[in-house]
Amino acid sequence: MSTLSAPQKFSYLFPDSLSSDALGALSLQWAAVSGPFGAERALALNDALPTPQLRRGAFTPAECAAIVALGGAASGTAGRVELGADTCRVSTIVWFGRGDTP
Repeated sequence: MSTLSAPQKFSYLFPDSLSSDALGALSLQWAAVSGPFGAERALALNDALPTPQLRRGAFTPAECAAIVALGGAASGTAGRVELGADTCRVSTIVWFGRGDTP
Protein backbone atom coordinates (compact mmCIF):
# COMPACT_ATOMS: atom_id res chain seq x y z
CA MET A 1 0.00 0.00 0.00
CA SER A 2 1.32 3.43 -0.86
CA THR A 3 0.66 6.87 0.62
CA LEU A 4 0.53 10.32 -0.96
CA SER A 5 3.41 12.28 0.55
CA ALA A 6 1.55 15.53 1.28
CA PRO A 7 -1.59 15.58 3.45
CA GLN A 8 -4.76 15.91 1.40
CA LYS A 9 -7.60 18.30 2.30
CA PHE A 10 -10.97 16.58 2.74
CA SER A 11 -14.44 18.12 2.94
CA TYR A 12 -15.51 15.36 5.34
CA LEU A 13 -13.71 12.53 7.14
CA PHE A 14 -15.35 9.35 8.40
CA PRO A 15 -15.10 8.90 12.17
CA ASP A 16 -12.08 7.18 13.71
CA SER A 17 -14.38 5.04 15.86
CA LEU A 18 -17.99 4.56 16.79
CA SER A 19 -19.82 3.18 19.77
CA SER A 20 -23.41 2.64 20.82
CA ASP A 21 -25.21 3.19 24.09
CA ALA A 22 -27.53 0.72 25.85
CA LEU A 23 -30.43 1.79 23.61
CA GLY A 24 -28.38 1.27 20.42
CA ALA A 25 -27.90 4.96 19.57
CA LEU A 26 -24.64 5.46 17.68
CA SER A 27 -21.95 7.89 18.81
CA LEU A 28 -19.26 8.87 16.31
CA GLN A 29 -15.77 9.95 17.38
CA TRP A 30 -13.18 11.81 15.32
CA ALA A 31 -9.55 12.54 16.10
CA ALA A 32 -9.60 15.49 18.53
CA VAL A 33 -7.29 17.57 16.34
CA SER A 34 -9.21 17.40 13.07
CA GLY A 35 -12.92 16.75 13.53
CA PRO A 36 -15.07 15.72 10.55
CA PHE A 37 -14.94 18.84 8.36
CA GLY A 38 -12.13 20.58 6.50
CA ALA A 39 -9.45 18.24 7.83
CA GLU A 40 -6.14 17.26 6.29
CA ARG A 41 -4.76 13.73 6.37
CA ALA A 42 -2.23 11.65 4.52
CA LEU A 43 -4.13 9.53 2.05
CA ALA A 44 -3.41 5.79 1.99
CA LEU A 45 -3.84 4.24 -1.44
CA ASN A 46 -4.69 0.57 -1.86
CA ASP A 47 -2.98 -0.39 -5.11
CA ALA A 48 -4.89 -3.69 -5.22
CA LEU A 49 -8.29 -2.02 -5.71
CA PRO A 50 -9.47 -0.85 -9.13
CA THR A 51 -11.22 2.47 -9.61
CA PRO A 52 -15.02 1.98 -9.72
CA GLN A 53 -16.62 2.88 -13.03
CA LEU A 54 -20.22 3.77 -13.77
CA ARG A 55 -22.00 1.60 -16.33
CA ARG A 56 -25.37 3.12 -17.21
CA GLY A 57 -27.98 0.61 -18.33
CA ALA A 58 -26.06 -2.42 -17.02
CA PHE A 59 -29.30 -3.74 -15.48
CA THR A 60 -32.92 -3.18 -16.43
CA PRO A 61 -35.33 -1.89 -13.75
CA ALA A 62 -36.73 -5.45 -13.43
CA GLU A 63 -33.23 -6.87 -12.96
CA CYS A 64 -32.46 -4.22 -10.31
CA ALA A 65 -35.68 -5.15 -8.46
CA ALA A 66 -34.72 -8.85 -8.60
CA ILE A 67 -31.21 -8.08 -7.25
CA VAL A 68 -32.67 -6.03 -4.37
CA ALA A 69 -35.16 -8.81 -3.58
CA LEU A 70 -32.39 -11.42 -3.62
CA GLY A 71 -30.27 -9.35 -1.24
CA GLY A 72 -33.24 -8.73 1.06
CA ALA A 73 -34.05 -12.44 1.27
CA ALA A 74 -30.50 -13.52 2.17
CA SER A 75 -28.77 -13.33 5.52
CA GLY A 76 -25.89 -10.90 5.42
CA THR A 77 -22.69 -10.15 7.26
CA ALA A 78 -21.62 -6.89 8.87
CA GLY A 79 -19.76 -4.65 6.42
CA ARG A 80 -16.47 -2.99 7.33
CA VAL A 81 -13.57 -1.12 5.84
CA GLU A 82 -10.31 -3.07 6.04
CA LEU A 83 -7.66 -0.35 6.03
CA GLY A 84 -7.08 3.23 7.10
CA ALA A 85 -8.41 5.58 9.72
CA ASP A 86 -11.99 5.25 8.42
CA THR A 87 -12.32 1.60 9.49
CA CYS A 88 -15.91 1.90 10.73
CA ARG A 89 -18.95 1.52 8.55
CA VAL A 90 -22.49 0.54 9.49
CA SER A 91 -23.76 -1.71 6.70
CA THR A 92 -24.68 -5.27 5.76
CA ILE A 93 -23.13 -7.15 2.84
CA VAL A 94 -24.81 -10.04 1.02
CA TRP A 95 -22.90 -12.18 -1.48
CA PHE A 96 -24.78 -14.21 -4.07
CA GLY A 97 -23.97 -15.90 -7.34
CA ARG A 98 -25.29 -15.71 -10.87
CA GLY A 99 -27.58 -18.74 -10.42
CA ASP A 100 -29.09 -17.65 -7.09
CA THR A 101 -32.79 -16.71 -6.99
CA PRO A 102 -34.94 -15.07 -4.29
